[in-house]
Amino acid sequence: MPALTRHREFVCFVDAILNQQAPAGAEELLDLLNMMGIDGSWLGVFCEAIEQFKLEFGEAQLRGASLVDWFYDYFRDMRQQPLDGLYLGTVHSAKGLEFLHVLMLDGGWLTELPTLEDERRLYYVGMTRAAQTLTLCEFESHNPFSSILSSSSVAIHWQGEYNPDLGKRYMTLALSEIDIGYAGRQPESAEIHRNIARLSVGSPLRWKEDSNNRYLMLDTDGNIVGRASASFRLDGLIESSTVAAVVVRYAEDSEEQYRDHNKCKRWEVVVPKVVLSPIK
Repeated sequence: MPALTRHREFVCFVDAILNQQAPAGAEELLDLLNMMGIDGSWLGVFCEAIEQFKLEFGEAQLRGASLVDWFYDYFRDMRQQPLDGLYLGTVHSAKGLEFLHVLMLDGGWLTELPTLEDERRLYYVGMTRAAQTLTLCEFESHNPFSSILSSSSVAIHWQGEYNPDLGKRYMTLALSEIDIGYAGRQPESAEIHRNIARLSVGSPLRWKEDSNNRYLMLDTDGNIVGRASASFRLDGLIESSTVAAVVVRYAEDSEEQYRDHNKCKRWEVVVPKVVLSPIK
């Protein structure tokens, strides 16, 4: 997901601060939030930031540019802080990390002799991510490593039926998978900018391929609101798609050799979320 400071909600909040002539403190910032009508998860994020601002500055008021600098610093620091919740990832992605409780799923281990030792080490890496409890899942007779575990390990046998929903994939496209300059290469008067402006997080999207086999993203009225990158391919059937975020792009973000193609100084980019089912 792009940096929080590039999300539409943050950029609009910063614009509103800069448009204010008078200095502002915590109370004025809360009033500004209410006036803008920001809701959902972003309302909580901003309220928490303003509470932190009040702890640092008390009743003091700052002018626009100083306020904006403070919020940029706060959000950059926030991105570095560990989040509460469930970490879901591969063993490779968890290398060097530690968690109080670890649950390892089973399946997909390479059991051929040339790779067996590498797989065993990878399994060990996963096990040693746990600080307090470790739960290992295995399909019957399919795990090549569980037999070497201590017999004192507690084993629980469970029988269940396959849930076809487990075959679904939930993905949010990275910026590298989106044609981030697509709207920017169209004039500010182009309809696409108004179409994107009407979208919000959670708005439904439709997909279709153009004549060049590029994926176009459409709103529910069939208006184009974005395009995937040339290299991006879907590896499943789309069950549903929604807006995960709307982020802001600036002309100076483009590499120098492409800047002449931009027809806007600033534009919005739709970041889609997709639910895919397997191709049968």
